[in-house]
Amino acid sequence: MSNQPKEIDWDRAQYANYSDNDNLYLPYTDLKWSPSGIPPNQQPLEVNLVDYWGEGRINSYDFITGFPDSININHQYQLVSNGTDRLRKIPNRLPLYDYDAANTSNYLRSSSVLVVTTMGSIIIQKCADDIARIVSKYKGIVIAYDVSQPYLCILSTTLKGIGFLIDDQYPLISKYTEISISPRYTFRSKYAIADSAIDLIEKENEWNNLLRLLNLLANNSFNEQVYTIMNANKFSSNNERYFRFIYFITIESISFSNAIPTIIKRLFRSDKLFMKNQRMDQYLKLGWKKDSEGDHTAYGGRFEESNRDRYLWSFIREYDDYFRITNSYFGLYLKLGWKVDGDGDNTVYGGNIEKDNIDRFLWKIQRTNNENVFKLVNKHFSKFMKLGWKKDGDGDHTSYSGKFESSNEDRFNWILS
Repeated sequence: MSNQPKEIDWDRAQYANYSDNDNLYLPYTDLKWSPSGIPPNQQPLEVNLVDYWGEGRINSYDFITGFPDSININHQYQLVSNGTDRLRKIPNRLPLYDYDAANTSNYLRSSSVLVVTTMGSIIIQKCADDIARIVSKYKGIVIAYDVSQPYLCILSTTLKGIGFLIDDQYPLISKYTEISISPRYTFRSKYAIADSAIDLIEKENEWNNLLRLLNLLANNSFNEQVYTIMNANKFSSNNERYFRFIYFITIESISFSNAIPTIIKRLFRSDKLFMKNQRMDQYLKLGWKKDSEGDHTAYGGRFEESNRDRYLWSFIREYDDYFRITNSYFGLYLKLGWKVDGDGDNTVYGGNIEKDNIDRFLWKIQRTNNENVFKLVNKHFSKFMKLGWKKDGDGDHTSYSGKFESSNEDRFNWILS
């Protein structure tokens, strides 16, 4: 760059103002640039704040720039350019050889700075590279104030290369919002964004913000973080919350659809699905015969293509993770009978909805570690659907709901497809 500041002016300048700035007692502040910098073992492990091309705190007629407690990276001969300290030395200055040599590797460790700021500055590629080098890759933040679009593009592209994205809705403390120049762009790590999103899972009034962060990551192809959020323990350990969130996002435009299992999306679309018992390897269907109440007993049996619709079921969400399940051929809904057999089980039927007994027709769809395998729990009786051991003359097994048995878990598992 042209218009490089002169050594003679710096030599003659008045010392930095440490009345309005904190003296960080940096070993290089009053020294000219040195190729040796400071030894690596003496470089700080963590730095709170660095202002790239900063000049310290300037408060001129309530027009505020800079920070009193920042390390100010600047040309070795640069002086304060504005305010009452104009032409004084820059406080807490870290020297660069010149404007074109934006490299602090001899002074600052990589990934060591928690907050990097820059204000109204020219961001050449070397500068952007150095900012990307020094900012903490996991918990760091970069804040760019009043950076013109060409330079913002350089900075954004470089920071995206290390997983940083603009997140302008991130709540900054007043220290960073009281700066008078704008606009302000806040860059955060994909890891920090994912952590923030996971923190929001339990706060349903914040789900719009959670959705925004998921879309931000997905739109920038940070799919690993999207999957981390969608498979976080706060979802996997709370079946109701997971289904409520899936319902919440289906009414929005989302860009992370691939992070939602296909079978879950089909459930919420009420697609026609097969239900196969994992233990018996048989498909759920309704028998042909009606009982005296007009109900059809549910069985598990061998699939018959000629009667395909008997084996197809649609799930209609009622609320949370409770669904009504209707048979495609008969148009009847799965329910549990009132009678309890000698094993404490209730027979599963298909019947017409009874509004006075709606809980008999509601089934909790409980996820397992396999995204296509579910358990079905009747709301009224709190019993798990399964197939009986005995075969009838057609080779079918009657479907019951009973107390869950971990020793026979696969009897209670249903594969949806």
